[in-house]
Amino acid sequence: MTASHRVVLSVGSNLGDRLGTLQGCVQAIGDLPETDVLAVSPVYETAPVGGPAQPDYLNAVLVIETGLAPRDLLAATQRIEADFGRARVEGSERFGPRTLDIDIIVFAGEVSDDPVLTLPHPRAHERAFVLAPWHDLDPAASLPGRGAVAALLADALLTGSGRDGVRRQPGTVKPTRISTLLIIAVVCAAAGWLLLRAVYAKLPPLPWTGVPALLIAAVAEAWTGRDLKARISGRRQGLKPVSPLFVTRMVALAKATSVAAAIIAGFTAGFDFYLAGSLNASTPREDALTAVITFVAAVVLACAALYLENSCRVPEDPDAAQADH
Repeated sequence: MTASHRVVLSVGSNLGDRLGTLQGCVQAIGDLPETDVLAVSPVYETAPVGGPAQPDYLNAVLVIETGLAPRDLLAATQRIEADFGRARVEGSERFGPRTLDIDIIVFAGEVSDDPVLTLPHPRAHERAFVLAPWHDLDPAASLPGRGAVAALLADALLTGSGRDGVRRQPGTVKPTRISTLLIIAVVCAAAGWLLLRAVYAKLPPLPWTGVPALLIAAVAEAWTGRDLKARISGRRQGLKPVSPLFVTRMVALAKATSVAAAIIAGFTAGFDFYLAGSLNASTPREDALTAVITFVAAVVLACAALYLENSCRVPEDPDAAQADH
């Protein structure tokens, strides 16, 4: 079995769709053979260091596990850079702008003065745009031969470009608004009421079998959210880091689920409004009861989906999770 190595990578972009490039880069690194992305830091916007006048960078740090050898990983990251439009031309500006830059910062604690791949990265200890996101991922991290990342970051912020040159970006995915879900539910309730006026007499009795499915989905999303929140915030020691690609998929699932739940809740509410005037008959009374129970189950599912989505967020304050210990 191939040995697995823990590696810290720094990624940056200051041309084109910077954030889209970084997201694509994470996906491409995760697709490398024998490689898993364990964690991705928050994104920082940073002023360029050296070189000509150029746009600010977006930077992040990745922690990965890979079975690739150091030079094989270097070759793979350079291919990814080329795929995103970076051209390595001899004699070009050393610190010039680029669509994508991937640096190997630490490779399993190895120390090497190989001119092709010096390990650890020879300038990482003085680069706040590397140290700040790395510190977010692991406040106890250390750079071989240089010391604790926390101390190196403090020095870099004092002697380098300062805090103004390294700015943490807010979350890029907008959270689902409850007001949006309410609007969807109200529109669906009106649509359901109008639809039932035309077709209710032709419909079979309303089935209740969807209620268990809604509740099971709610329990699953709430449990997943609780587990993800613990892993992302670091509240429980010993848990395996969660894949950032999995987190992204859970956010998409939560958003889709909350919208679906709002639609179901809206239509069942419209069902009840329509039947409110005819509850003296047995069939409408049974349908109305089923609709009420389905409505409640849909609301529970929407709440669970919102909880899951919220649980996928990285704490805005890097020290917030530590304060909860």
